Amino acid sequence: LKASGASLENGFGFNLPQASQNLISQLGDVEVTGSEIHSNYINLVGNGFEANQTKPTVIVFDNFFKVMDHPGIGLGINTEADKPFVAFDTVNLLIKPTSAMFTMVDFQFEHWNPFIIVNGERGKEVHLPNHPPTDLADLSIFGTYEDSSNPTTGRYYKTANNLPWAINIVSEFAWPLEKVNIVEAYKHFFDWARSSGAEYGDWYEDKAGYRESENIYAVPED
Repeated sequence: LKASGASLENGFGFNLPQASQNLISQLGDVEVTGSEIHSNYINLVGNGFEANQTKPTVIVFDNFFKVMDHPGIGLGINTEADKPFVAFDTVNLLIKPTSAMFTMVDFQFEHWNPFIIVNGERGKEVHLPNHPPTDLADLSIFGTYEDSSNPTTGRYYKTANNLPWAINIVSEFAWPLEKVNIVEAYKHFFDWARSSGAEYGDWYEDKAGYRESENIYAVPED
């Protein structure tokens, strides 16, 4: 964990949508430890998975601000240049079979479905674009405000212009400052999103003409 904008007390979790039937049928023989759960809006079964889910679902933490301490001033954590820096932190999870025999193929971790839980409201999930919600999501919020999700066509978590509500980047990411729209920090993010990834797949890299550096948070040097 490195930063969280604004003051919403968001949680984070993931499910395994392509887990094998062998794993699902014997999920009681798998134990999850290490989750940071501090509120009562998350219900876990005895072995650490979330209750009332048809797919194996793990809640990593239920409140960002219970994992990284807020510095006491400012909105979020590590999003304002003139506010105190908070050291990065890591949540370590262990998912361990107890008696049954499984292989990595049973889990299908490469197809994981990560999501944010918004401000302690379990039904408000934010997933990567076109990744479906979990069983506990409130489907009534799809298509409201700037969202253009349409479950009947498999469209999830995008605006009408294809801007995603969440992104997954397999490298270091320099995030925008507080209250700065990502398109004001990364000049080609909109081109990438509007083209559904066909253009500027490297929009987040530090190349000439790609960034507005003054709109990006600079991590203090050691």
